[in-house]
Amino acid sequence: MTFIDCTSIPELFGDHNPVLFETYSTEDKVDLFADSLESSFQENPKPYDDDFIDHVEERVDNFLHRNSRRHSAPLIPPQEMMDIILKLPNRKAPGKDGIKNIALKALPLNAIPNITKIFNRFLQLNYFPQEWKHTLITVIPKSGKDSRFVENYRSISLISSLGKIFEKILLNHILKHC
Repeated sequence: MTFIDCTSIPELFGDHNPVLFETYSTEDKVDLFADSLESSFQENPKPYDDDFIDHVEERVDNFLHRNSRRHSAPLIPPQEMMDIILKLPNRKAPGKDGIKNIALKALPLNAIPNITKIFNRFLQLNYFPQEWKHTLITVIPKSGKDSRFVENYRSISLISSLGKIFEKILLNHILKHC
């Protein structure tokens, strides 16, 4: 699930045509940006249908079920968790959960083993929390462009800091495996 913040967007016009002076409500702005983002991320004009997505998910689930008993993901030590947290940039904006990187860095040392245990359990269960898959998308006007048109904005996805840490752990495991 994705949330788009359009609270600070000025009046918008439709179809990049100055003759059409349609103004949009906040809800309409969100829909315009969502449609614009969706079309910009589609490689071909026909998006994948639900049957294809279900097929891929079923194959992944079958693979994980077949292989989860034979191969358990290696566990991470608390030191690796601490190293990842310490390397997080301080000034990055938090995701939907509102947890800032600076707050994670300020955790007491005895919290790190507990977070590590939780992440290791996720690895053992092949589990990625659903809430960490949600992003906040904020749109920023491109410099030197007319901010009244949707195509003159760029999007920024704000992901949960804990989700980013877990993604780094997964990436490390994939790189070691490859």
